[in-house]
Amino acid sequence: MVPVLVSFSIVLVMVLGSLSFVSASTKYSRSAQDVDLALEAAESGVNDLLAQLRVDPNYVDHVTADDGYCVNEAVGGPAAEGDVFAADCGWGEGPAKYKLLSGGQEYHYAVVSSSELAQSIVVVSTGRSNDVYRSIKVRISRELTTNWLYMNDYSIADPTDIEGWASFTDYGYLPDATSEECGAGYVPGAPKPYYAWDASPFVPASEGKTRLFEAFHVVDYLCMQAGWSGNVNDYSSIGLDGPVHTNDVIVGLGAKISGPFTSSLPRCKEVDPENRATWNLCTTSWLLDPNDSNMSVGSIGWRGGAPSWREPLEFPTTQKPKQMAFDDGVGCAYRGPTRIVLQGESMRVWSKGTTDYRDGCGAIAELESDAGAVATIPTDGLIFVDAMEGVVPERIRAGEIGDGLPLGTYTGEAPSAGAEFKEEIAMAQPEKMAGLGNVWIEGEFGGKNLTVVADRGVVVTGDIVATPDSGALIGLMAGERVELFNPVMQTVKANATGTAWGAPVWESGVPPSSFQYVDQGVWPSDYKGGEREVYLDTAIYSAKASFTVQSLDPLVAGRSIGMIRVHGSVFERFNGATANPQHGGYGIDWTYNSALTKDEPLLFPAIENGDWVIVWEEKADPITEVKM
Repeated sequence: MVPVLVSFSIVLVMVLGSLSFVSASTKYSRSAQDVDLALEAAESGVNDLLAQLRVDPNYVDHVTADDGYCVNEAVGGPAAEGDVFAADCGWGEGPAKYKLLSGGQEYHYAVVSSSELAQSIVVVSTGRSNDVYRSIKVRISRELTTNWLYMNDYSIADPTDIEGWASFTDYGYLPDATSEECGAGYVPGAPKPYYAWDASPFVPASEGKTRLFEAFHVVDYLCMQAGWSGNVNDYSSIGLDGPVHTNDVIVGLGAKISGPFTSSLPRCKEVDPENRATWNLCTTSWLLDPNDSNMSVGSIGWRGGAPSWREPLEFPTTQKPKQMAFDDGVGCAYRGPTRIVLQGESMRVWSKGTTDYRDGCGAIAELESDAGAVATIPTDGLIFVDAMEGVVPERIRAGEIGDGLPLGTYTGEAPSAGAEFKEEIAMAQPEKMAGLGNVWIEGEFGGKNLTVVADRGVVVTGDIVATPDSGALIGLMAGERVELFNPVMQTVKANATGTAWGAPVWESGVPPSSFQYVDQGVWPSDYKGGEREVYLDTAIYSAKASFTVQSLDPLVAGRSIGMIRVHGSVFERFNGATANPQHGGYGIDWTYNSALTKDEPLLFPAIENGDWVIVWEEKADPITEVKM
């Protein structure tokens, strides 16, 4: 009997043990399932906010206690600690608010960071399933130009850069650079010019709109070649490692794009991702015809997958950053020609037109001095250089900006018999006159992100590089043009009677002897030790013009200056010149800096018709510990 009882006891223990194991396994399985369900619920919270923003882009811009975000049943309560809108919404004590899903899971989310200018939001969303919690932290942003390595609006030569394209006519590359056909009739604020692919009837500028490409006319080819010759359309020295978009069309004759590519060229809709033979429909070759059916097909080394069509994007101006700087007192605000040399977490600034003192941005007397003012990089991350008020534009005298700039010997004196002076060719242009909002910048930066905005132009006088391990980002935003300093000098002599200044002229396309060339070992300034190379760890934004190299025309024939290496992003309205096919210039090697989406955004305005997208996501600590 005893053996039987023992055997029965053993069997009972085994059964109970099995039941216990099954129960624990079931509980563990259910808990594991709840973890997945809670994570799905957290993602539903992010999708909830995305849906709200796509219906109303201002959903979190103007929060009131009785409307929009504040009354969403998925926000509010003690769990909203850290929500930037907690005070505006007037949330009191009480349980966290969760929104119920059809499967029984719930979610709650809180906006913990928001930039109205960049339309960028960081949200923490928590999902709950049977007392199991999971949270994710996500940045949602309206698309910025910094989401791409390279973007342009129009692929033609910059019609505002008369200096940059003047000599192409002499060498048979262009019609007159000021001609209506090449877009000179377009001015900011006027009706938009046409894209190359737009086959609309030609409307002369005299009738209110400029036709950049008249169908079946040789000027189409010539205008586009100017664009191709200088920048990302030049196939001979191209490297683009990152996402690219053009509202127009990019020429492809062997250029290599190592990232996603989109174009608003209508023919691009016909691309079949599974048929590589169709991919080059998104580009064109040299002989451009605006009629899609006749446009020749180019070739690009597609390394980022199949290209695709996207509607034209609408790009903002510098108006919002200007309002922040001068109306809201954000960052440092300077007026007139300004020189900035970045020095890690500080900077040396010359700005003789600035009359309003702002704490940390340099004392007025020091800004006017030969030594300049040592200022701190503004905590708000914004520097704006605007025009001086009530100043009649005139040529800037040599050294008047500060730090030895501009170069030359021009003193502003009246002409006299036998008198002469030397000056930078670029400084004779109308957009470089005294009193206008231009900034000359170079150096090393670190510590915090910085956006430098100029009402007119940004002149990059040397490398702009991040200090090692700083992780800081810098943006250069120009109301018109961002230029790389290339100080070619010209000599201006008084006429025989000494009553007026003359000017050097072109003779049969050959630079006159009065042109002198500055040693490229001196300019642009070198901070990284790259011989014949310019390093720009920057995001560049040319609101109304282009990113270009100064004074390409007088370069010695066939001369290659070096390479422009951008680690960041570039947007330009038109296609700027970085090289001249007759004279040489810079090749380009540009790579995208993914930190532009992962870190705090620069103070660039959002693309006006851009989508709301998730730019990064990470797991966050849940509001309540996970219960197993």
